[in-house]
Amino acid sequence: MKVGILGFQGDFEEHAKILLQIGVEYLYVKYPDQLERIDALILPGR
Repeated sequence: MKVGILGFQGDFEEHAKILLQIGVEYLYVKYPDQLERIDALILPGR
């Protein structure tokens, strides 16, 4: 499973740290075509 993290706002780096700790592969998503390469998406924010 690969999880995308929307990389525009919020504390997206903290989400990446947690995913690494639990052994989940991630990708910072900044372009629409990257959505095809992930199974789930985290939308960071406040």
